[in-house]
Amino acid sequence: MVIGDRLRELREQKNLSQGDIEKRTGLLRCYISRVENGHTVPAIETLEKLARALEIPMYQLFYDGMQIGRTSCSNFLANTFRVLLTAAAYVLMQEMRLHLAPTRHARAQVSTLREHFLKLGAQVIVTVRRIVLHLPQAFPYRDSFHRLALSLGAQTG
Repeated sequence: MVIGDRLRELREQKNLSQGDIEKRTGLLRCYISRVENGHTVPAIETLEKLARALEIPMYQLFYDGMQIGRTSCSNFLANTFRVLLTAAAYVLMQEMRLHLAPTRHARAQVSTLREHFLKLGAQVIVTVRRIVLHLPQAFPYRDSFHRLALSLGAQTG
């Protein structure tokens, strides 16, 4: 799921224009357009504003692809924590997509990103100064993983 596509879908379902969202949130129409077209990743606070403008609970922004699941626990803090973790996962996926823009993974589904870049077998060596990942030579996404790690601030060494 790309959050911009989801926001556009929800806005159009409610027959709202970008101008209507601008009035309700105070966000500039050009910013809303950049978010909907996938050029900008909105902060969590911005997502809260957009959800309020669309008159939906924030979890519905993540419904397609990264479902929050049930928040029927009677403990308010447990539900809040679950929503927070889902939001953090969203931010991780959006950052991965942005940094994978020049590759074929730029608009990959959440499940594909998780399978290709997060669920992998590697030898991990932790020292005082760094964490080193030794990926298997047969890892099919090795070049994309390396490019992603470098763009996120990793260093070779």
